[in-house]
Amino acid sequence: MDKVVLAAGTFDILHLGHVHYLAHAKELGGKLVVVVATDKFARKHGKHLMHNQNERADLVKNLRMVDEVIIGDEADMLNSVKNAKPSIIYLGYDQHVPDGLERFCNQHGIEIIRDKCSMDPSRHKTSAIKRRMLNAKERNLVELINLSERNIRLCPWCGERSSSQFLKEVVGEVEELRQAFISKDYDNVKEEIGDIIWDLLTLSHICEKEGKFSSESVPRSILNKIENRKPWLIRGEKVSKEDAERIWKEAKKREK
Repeated sequence: MDKVVLAAGTFDILHLGHVHYLAHAKELGGKLVVVVATDKFARKHGKHLMHNQNERADLVKNLRMVDEVIIGDEADMLNSVKNAKPSIIYLGYDQHVPDGLERFCNQHGIEIIRDKCSMDPSRHKTSAIKRRMLNAKERNLVELINLSERNIRLCPWCGERSSSQFLKEVVGEVEELRQAFISKDYDNVKEEIGDIIWDLLTLSHICEKEGKFSSESVPRSILNKIENRKPWLIRGEKVSKEDAERIWKEAKKREK
């Protein structure tokens, strides 16, 4: 198999769209090499992953049309292309051409072909499938988190501000919430609660951008704390006020 066809993607949830895309790539003949995006690259582009890069690579390896799987190079995307030495790079119908790839391919005689998707993207697309797996409340939360990530990348005001600067926004919104409660303006209370949630999400993404911590570690730390201090919530049990207080105090003591 002299000809090498290179395909790439995140492949977080393998579905019919992926199978068709890779089958079409294989039909071009030769060896099919698939590059699986790294966790860091995927998150940088707004992906909320259910599987890490090694798990995703193992999933793709088990598809019969795939001959080889490699995990992308974080230092330089073109390194994966250089190592695979493809004759053809096969792009998904909605994949953009990364910076520098078209020029590199022209210089080295590599053909770029785009898949002509005949499937309904509203059903056979990872983001659409994930949305269908969630209930309405979960969908709203996921969409809000996705939008707050995009806000840091695309908003000309938020993207340039430091965490210490943006903290003033949060403090200001808390004061506005307090005033709304004092005036018993509950429509405004609802709005101010929303503003605070939005600003806290934004602040966590700014902290991530500054290298302080991962924004994904924030909800995980909350869950860890609740699992430790209020384990009856995880089990879906009711407990007495006395038992709840005892469990809480014991957990706090263990944490110290």
